[in-house]
Amino acid sequence: MEDKKIAVGFLETHFYFYDKSHSMNAYVKNKCDSALLNIISEASKELGVEKSLTVEVLPPTEGSLVEWIEFFCSPGGAVTTIGAGAALVTCLIDIIARVKTTPPPLPLQDPLDIENKNLDIQKKKLEIELLKRELLDTQIENGKFDDKSQIKSVKEKIEDSKDIIYDVLINNLKIRKNLSIFYENLITYQKVESVGCTTYDNKLNVMLAEKVVKRENFGDFIINLNEFEEIDEDAKIIIYSPNLVKGRHKWRGLYIKLDKIIDFSMKDSDFKRDVESGTITFKNGSTIKAVLTTKIKMDMTGAESSRTYAVEKVLRYTHDKGYTDTTQGREYKANKKDVEAQIPFPFDDKN
Repeated sequence: MEDKKIAVGFLETHFYFYDKSHSMNAYVKNKCDSALLNIISEASKELGVEKSLTVEVLPPTEGSLVEWIEFFCSPGGAVTTIGAGAALVTCLIDIIARVKTTPPPLPLQDPLDIENKNLDIQKKKLEIELLKRELLDTQIENGKFDDKSQIKSVKEKIEDSKDIIYDVLINNLKIRKNLSIFYENLITYQKVESVGCTTYDNKLNVMLAEKVVKRENFGDFIINLNEFEEIDEDAKIIIYSPNLVKGRHKWRGLYIKLDKIIDFSMKDSDFKRDVESGTITFKNGSTIKAVLTTKIKMDMTGAESSRTYAVEKVLRYTHDKGYTDTTQGREYKANKKDVEAQIPFPFDDKN
């Protein structure tokens, strides 16, 4: 028998219509629903609750068109999931309805800017993990917010970290793209006057009062972005097929992080030269650790359509006696340490 799921909270979306009716074009609604679910899915991955969080839709209610989405978590690890799940539900309203803020920049090109941005996001993710641990210390028996003081404690912790969570989620380009798709569909559907969002806890207490986005602000959320890049600074790849001749032929290897065989371009000219000259040789099981760039393309629905891989720098490679650092790898690590030294750690000034 399946264990009973534990309610986390509710997200209410309210479509306001100029004609005060209660119906909506099914194709437009379906596309908006798909984009919203993609946002929820990606946000749950960022907060580490994707495997234990369940989303269910409730029947629409009157008031133009009002729809409720209920969030549940599995009993295992319930307290931690409830805290992160409640934070997710609360922050969705900001993702969907926060306007008149400077949007995060689209993919950066300058390596130093990329490194600064990556470090900033990593540190904010660490703060989120600390929030989850704090919520775990809040004794919520059987995963239920029954005690008013406990409810207040959870709400206060989430409220204090809401901007941090928002920054992490809105910098996820899959979330940005699907948010754009959500409003692109509403712009073309002239019947919609505005969209409102409200979040509730599992006792139907309002966690965040309704925020409304008017039609004139729909364009604030739209971005022209159909592809973006992800960078893995410590990618481990077991080489299956190196390119041993000059040219632009792809290499092939097992990308350990994804447990997937990938074809990739070797953009590290120094390493490529050493391989072509025979200075570095490969045997069965030879491995590299590298900075790997993944270029991801999305279709008009926000779904991933393709991805291509490129090794920017080889940091280390294996031989008979273990790993050897490359010269460019040592330089890369030294530069990274210099960048990290320039950025204050977010907890350094907290007592």
